Formats: sequence, structure tokens, C-alpha cells
Amino acid sequence: MQREDLLYTSHYCEENVWKFCESVRGFLAGQHSPNRLNECWAVFVSNANKTVPIWCQKASADADHPVVWDYHVIAVTTSSLAERIGFKLQGSPTNTGAEKVVFDLDTNLLFPCAFDEYISKSFGSDEKLQKMYHRWFRVVQAEQFLADFASDRSHMKKMKKDGSFEWSAPPPPYAPIKTKKCENNIEKFWSMDETSNSFGTVLSLMDFSKI
Repeated sequence: MQREDLLYTSHYCEENVWKFCESVRGFLAGQHSPNRLNECWAVFVSNANKTVPIWCQKASADADHPVVWDYHVIAVTTSSLAERIGFKLQGSPTNTGAEKVVFDLDTNLLFPCAFDEYISKSFGSDEKLQKMYHRWFRVVQAEQFLADFASDRSHMKKMKKDGSFEWSAPPPPYAPIKTKKCENNIEKFWSMDETSNSFGTVLSLMDFSKI
């Protein structure tokens, strides 16, 4: 696997990460090591106000200022899994293979980026931010994300004055992701209400930085 092989559509970070996890699963199946998918996680970043500042994003016109997303999605793997699927870890620790790295297709940082470096440069600390900007993280095992996530992309449509709808950003070229039981549940993944469903675990920035 190489970065240029990964599917990417601007403003559809959740689908980019879903496709990344799908590619990882396919690669590991080909290597007869499907159990290693448990070293991969999808991580939704949001809060109740849908205002999460993230630095070092390509969408920012100024490196010193963050992009305030309503939500963002990244993938996290162990460094040994990242190497196994073919990514060279520039500047990332690899002495045990257990350290975490981040895959963010929207960052200006390394790809993948060492977990601690990504957290420090992309999120900093919540201490100096108003509470409405505090970041929360829903961490979901890749296997569950692939099995249960669904999006009909309706959140990317906006109503025009004439009552018709248009895309706020052009959608991916493939069909929307759905399961046999559900066509749309993205709101359950970006929700940071830890009691609302069983998709993963919700963590504060401080707790997420220690995983």
C-alpha cells in the first residue's frame, strides 16, 4: 500500500478513513494475517457544538491558524502495522512496533505521523481554549467501523432558495457506504455522547493522548 493508492475525496474524511480501513483489511487478508486489523482504529473528532479546531490542515490558509471543523476523522494504527502494510515511518519510533501512528489525509504533517507529534501539533491542549472548542474523540475498532458505519451523504446536501438541494462538496465517485441493516448512522459516530450507542469509546483529549 502507498499513499497515492488510497482513495481520497475532499470533505469526506469519514469515507476516506473507511476506505483506508477497507484497504488495510484487504491487504492483511492477502498476507494471511487478518487478525492484525485489531491494530487499526477509526477516530471521530467532534464535540456537542460541532466546533473542533485542528491545526496543520491543508484547508487552512495559514499554518498558525486552525481549521474549525464540525467533525473530523482520522485512522490510528500501531507503527508495526503501518510498516507491514508498506508505509515508511519517517521520524516515527519503531523500536517495539507498539507505538501508534496517525493517518490523516487532510494534514500537512507526515503521512503517517507519529502519534505524539500529531497530537501535539494538530490539537495542542484544551486548557487555553473555550469549552465550546474542546475536542472529544470516539475511538472505534476498524473491524466494527467497517461492519457498522453507514452514510447516505445527506449531511453534505444543502437546500437552495428554490427548494432543491445541492452538494456542499462533490461526493466520492463510488456508491454511498451502507450495511444490510442501515443506510445512514453517521450521526451516531460523530456524536460524543458516550451513552448514546455502542460504537467505540469516547475519550477526552487528555485521555486520547495516552492511548
